[in-house]
Amino acid sequence: MPFTVAPMERCDAQAVADLWRRYMLETYGEVGHMTPESFVRDGLGDGFHTMVAKDVDGSPVAVAVWWMTYDAHHGARGGEIPDMFAAPACRKLGVAVQLVAAIARAVRDRGGVFLRGPATPGNANRLAVRGHLSGAFPVINVYWAHGLFDALADNAGATARTLTRRVAAAGRADHG
Repeated sequence: MPFTVAPMERCDAQAVADLWRRYMLETYGEVGHMTPESFVRDGLGDGFHTMVAKDVDGSPVAVAVWWMTYDAHHGARGGEIPDMFAAPACRKLGVAVQLVAAIARAVRDRGGVFLRGPATPGNANRLAVRGHLSGAFPVINVYWAHGLFDALADNAGATARTLTRRVAAAGRADHG
C-alpha cells in the first residue's frame, strides 16, 4: 500500500487527534489529552511538528510528533521523535520508516545532523541499531546519525522497500 508523508495540515487535525487517541489507549490504556485544537495550536511547528502518513484515499493512517533538539556532547543540532503511531492495518508495510525519513529530511533542512527517539527493543533489534534502556517501560533510545541519517534524509519520499534497502546499506557502511 503506497503512503504519502507530509507535515500535518489544519484539515488533518481531527483525524490526527483520533489516531492519537488510539495510540494512547493502545500504549498507555488512557485517552490522553491531545485534541484537534491542541494539534492545530501546538503541532504545526509552534510547540512541535506533526508528520502524517496518508493512504491512497488521503486518510491519515500514521502520525509522528517531533521537534528540533541539541546534542551538547557533540555540539550538533538534530531532531527528536518522542512518539509515533501507525494504525494496526498499516503496520509492517513500511509506513514508520517513511515517517522517519520525512522527519530526517525536515531536520536536515533546519541544519540538523541526527535523529533520536524511542523504539521498543524488538523494533530496535529489527532495525539493527544500538541504544540503551530508558524510561518506565522497556525502550531503546535510538540515535540515527552519519550515513544512516543521510540515507533517511536523502531518500525521504521513497517507497518503504527502497528506504529499507538503502538504510540497511548505509548501516553496513557505517559499521564496516
